[in-house]
Amino acid sequence: MTEPPRHYLPDDLGTRLLDEWERGTEVAERDERSALTIWLSCWAELPDAEVPWFEREYDFPIAAVLCQTLAEAYLRQGAPDAALEHARRLSRLSTNPVDTSPHVVLGMAARDAGRDDEALRSFTTAHEIGGPRAFRGYPSRYWQFFRDSRRG
Repeated sequence: MTEPPRHYLPDDLGTRLLDEWERGTEVAERDERSALTIWLSCWAELPDAEVPWFEREYDFPIAAVLCQTLAEAYLRQGAPDAALEHARRLSRLSTNPVDTSPHVVLGMAARDAGRDDEALRSFTTAHEIGGPRAFRGYPSRYWQFFRDSRRG
């Protein structure tokens, strides 16, 4: 079975979006709300951004990077519902089957939004892929929630 050819973003658009994402990351060090505006503007320029990677004509990893960036920024801003929206997209856009971060980020957003069942499903998937290391680099309260829930 032959996979259909993938089309990537035009180089000029991909380069510009990556540059803008990096600029947003630099701005975030001083003013995360302004950075959110930059990142959302990048998101708005992506073609077919709502279509999962395996169904769309274009293959652009920047979409997953933007989703993760937006989800984590919204979590830091105390906006779990907005974080959850982007985290759910991230889990659909991620192309690396052994990357645990989409599952952990989705679990964090779901937990903060009060959707504990969804959080546990996401954390379980992350743990099945990467074990406890999946939670490294994230606030320990999420690992503690997952660990305590498993003891149940």
